[in-house]
Amino acid sequence: MDNNQKFHLPNCTADLVASVSFWKEFCPELTIGGDGGSEEQKSGAKLPETLVKNYAGRIEKDGYFTVSRPPADTILAQQGPGIDESMTLNIWEGINLTTLALCANRLKEHGWPPTFLLVYDEVWEMQRRIAKLVTQTTGNTPNMDMLIFHIDPNSGDAGFSPHRDRQPNDPPSSFRSDGTPKYSTCWIALTEATPENSCLYFIPRQADPGYYKGDGHGENDDMLRDALHGKEQYQYIRAIPLKAGECAIFSHRIIHWGSRGRPGYPVPRIAISFAFSSDDFEAHYIPDDLLPLPPLATRLALAGGQMINYHERFPHTKHSLRLCHNLFQSEMATSFCKEYNQKIAREFLAAAEELEAQSKAQASSEIEGQDEDEDDVLDSALDAMLEADSDGNFNDDYEGSDVDNDDAFEDVD
Repeated sequence: MDNNQKFHLPNCTADLVASVSFWKEFCPELTIGGDGGSEEQKSGAKLPETLVKNYAGRIEKDGYFTVSRPPADTILAQQGPGIDESMTLNIWEGINLTTLALCANRLKEHGWPPTFLLVYDEVWEMQRRIAKLVTQTTGNTPNMDMLIFHIDPNSGDAGFSPHRDRQPNDPPSSFRSDGTPKYSTCWIALTEATPENSCLYFIPRQADPGYYKGDGHGENDDMLRDALHGKEQYQYIRAIPLKAGECAIFSHRIIHWGSRGRPGYPVPRIAISFAFSSDDFEAHYIPDDLLPLPPLATRLALAGGQMINYHERFPHTKHSLRLCHNLFQSEMATSFCKEYNQKIAREFLAAAEELEAQSKAQASSEIEGQDEDEDDVLDSALDAMLEADSDGNFNDDYEGSDVDNDDAFEDVD
């Protein structure tokens, strides 16, 4: 096997990719095991109180706010020379966003979900640096629901369809008394995100009757129909184009989606999302003693777990599903909270059943010789279900459908 072929996911085993040297050779431009930069950079973005209030007011009023790179956004401009603009100018100093985007592209070219970029220090350092901003404006801390997206308009890709990130049984209880949401997402563009190659779209809070009180109370019993009940309401929809390094921070209740880009546009939309939550709303996946730069085994397990968690949006082959499960299972007892283990067990079973159904739908000639392979995947899924008591207590809302308490975590675009 030549040097290039060994990096292709179909040729990889859990033992092979557990080596630091494998990932250093795969993306030598990135680091594993570094110290994350200067002490000032490690402390995260430091915001003046006036700016914190402006951003917090935006998320309470609209359900989101954006943070731009220079030229500084209008909020900063309105505050005058006394405002420290270092957050927007220097927060990613020392982190090459173009290199991260190129490595995400390399992962995809070799059959890997771009979320495996989580093995590298730079992604964890980005989360650490942006965390202070998110905590200051929403009150939430990192919960490790992390994803990397690669949307190529020339491959027919599109972002997630309209959804809310979380759909609790009692939506008002998912906000604090001061109005801040108990769950929020920071979505960071690694390449420019535009309507041409797919960007986020939001329906702001003031145009969304289900944002705070919950869905199912309007005439149509559907979140989109209730929010867009007349043609004038469509004018509230907001496109959120972002330059590389800029970010959008939004609550779990805002309706949002990623668009389908224009075929022929030369640059894919590559982005990272970090989720943040309050402990009393959703448990953090990884214990604090493994942070801020977890060991490689934990990073691999999280990437594998996330690809199982979001298998409906990131389809698997039998090999990729088994690999992700092996990586996750090796660390589930020591690296993750009970609720996350339960969720991954349920989603692994669902993913294995989907693969079995797909195989049975193929011509009989293609199915012959595959039964044993399918049984191995399902056996592993059933073992995982027995190993993790599947009585989780989260729920979600993808496509605005009615859900019950067992449906757990949701999308972060």
